[in-house]
Amino acid sequence: MASILLKKLTALLLTAILNTVVPAAGNALLTAEQRHIALCVQKIAQQHFNHGRSTIVSMPPDLRDDRRRPLFHFPYSDDLQLVDLVLQHVHEDTCCPVQMLPAKTQLDTTVEINHSYIIFLWRELEDEDTIDILRTKLNHLQHDQLLQWNPRGRSIVVVTDQDSSSLISEALKIYEVMWMEYKAVNTVVLVPDSSGNYTVLDLYSGFPYQNGNCENVKEITLVDQWVLENKGTFSENTNLFPSKIPSNFQKCVIKVASVGIPPYVIVIRNETEEDGSTVYDIRGLMVEFFLLSIKKMNTTVVFLERSLDLKFEAAMREASRLTSGISDVVIGIVPLNAMVVSGMSEPSIPYLSDAVKWFVPCPKPISRVDRF
Repeated sequence: MASILLKKLTALLLTAILNTVVPAAGNALLTAEQRHIALCVQKIAQQHFNHGRSTIVSMPPDLRDDRRRPLFHFPYSDDLQLVDLVLQHVHEDTCCPVQMLPAKTQLDTTVEINHSYIIFLWRELEDEDTIDILRTKLNHLQHDQLLQWNPRGRSIVVVTDQDSSSLISEALKIYEVMWMEYKAVNTVVLVPDSSGNYTVLDLYSGFPYQNGNCENVKEITLVDQWVLENKGTFSENTNLFPSKIPSNFQKCVIKVASVGIPPYVIVIRNETEEDGSTVYDIRGLMVEFFLLSIKKMNTTVVFLERSLDLKFEAAMREASRLTSGISDVVIGIVPLNAMVVSGMSEPSIPYLSDAVKWFVPCPKPISRVDRF
């Protein structure tokens, strides 16, 4: 009898301990560095994100929901708690509505242009590459039916994996992917300090078309540091998202595709160079305003072969060449259609428009056929 009572008391005691410890253990398991990562991200969102606009928070999927995998070893489980803490901080600030990606439930929501992104990166498995994980996330955003990708938005990429051999080179690769492949120039990469100083977090960003570079970013700049003192603070308190459009592009090349017929797009001349390439000189009503701005910015224009096909398929083809990087700009008669101007491209404000009316003879009535 005594042994049975002892077993019951032990069971009740264990239940009480579990009920007391487990719910509060999540954040308690985080290191001081991880807590400061959450505070740093909260401060950036508070100071630099567009209040009232949605913030997309993206992280690798939680493999604990996959029943095919063992449940006893998840090296990134504390990273999931870190994401929870960031969400808690951003929610308490009430600066931005938050959307999770990937979402566990399908939301019936309207299309909204997002202005800020928080992207967490860590390796779910030891043989995975964080850059491949980043590409998967961005592809999901770019091809989402709700058009959730905005290249002009401000992004924080948080790298929690400290096993990388070189955090600076990792940050450079991340920025290169964000800019070169997805045209997101306003990106800050947050990594632990590369010197091994656990009381500092480094914030890196890139500056294309500056420091003697054209579009290729060969190096990244340490824009600020988060110091783990007291409640944490920025060492320089600089603007993490300055304007990165220089007034002088130092004659960097911009590849221009054109669609249209005279007088909108006119080929003045084309010459074949010694290497077999063709140089085009193009003018026209749809080109002159563009050339004025290009001259002001000191940019070298390389025109690609003009497209004379005014069919919808031709516009789709040029849009595809634009998103793949074959061209940088498309000018001319381009329909402002959602299938052409997708989340992977962005239209300027039209400065010339035309209306076309078709006048056709009204057909004679045919018996047993209604006309309308």
